[in-house]
Amino acid sequence: MTTREVRLRALVLYYIWIVTTAPYYSLSHFSSIINTNIYMYSFLSGVVEVPAYLGMWPAITYLGRKVTLAALLLFSGLCVSVVTLFLILQYEVTVPAELKMFFSLSGKMAITASLHLVWVFTGELFSTKHRARIVGEACMVGKLGAMMVPYINDLLGRVYPWAPGAMLSVAVIIASGLVCILPETANHKLTQKEDERVAEDSIHLTVI
Repeated sequence: MTTREVRLRALVLYYIWIVTTAPYYSLSHFSSIINTNIYMYSFLSGVVEVPAYLGMWPAITYLGRKVTLAALLLFSGLCVSVVTLFLILQYEVTVPAELKMFFSLSGKMAITASLHLVWVFTGELFSTKHRARIVGEACMVGKLGAMMVPYINDLLGRVYPWAPGAMLSVAVIIASGLVCILPETANHKLTQKEDERVAEDSIHLTVI
């Protein structure tokens, strides 16, 4: 936290970890909010994690970590926004449960890939001196998002069914924008010292 460059990346990543962990667990238990079959939803919630993991690796190889993470977060936020809109209009327009389930699980698939990617991205963004510490701290901070899920889904969702989706979608879309602050790490060597990464980024920005 004493170095500005490291501090900025750490704070951005702490936020990203929270807003990927919270939607991951929240969307895993979203069936009560969207009023769909809990058993089918739970089953499909697990199934969509398979393409999420398998599709992420080619994406980060060819598109890079930064673009992939930003796109996944944005896609997840938009999917949850659609579900939220359905819940707001549910008393005026009849929306099929299958449609709400589709967008909810699509958001879950994207946030699953994001959560898996952020593990990789976090370690690559920092030098050897900080790498183990920042991954541990980010994981610990991310658990705060998991701890908030019962209050978001069960307490808030019971009063305002649309509120959990609204909160999560806004938070995730903000996170997709914050990813742009972070440098790309694909095809870059892992640094031993923090000043190597800072110098490398400065050269990259000068070239741009």
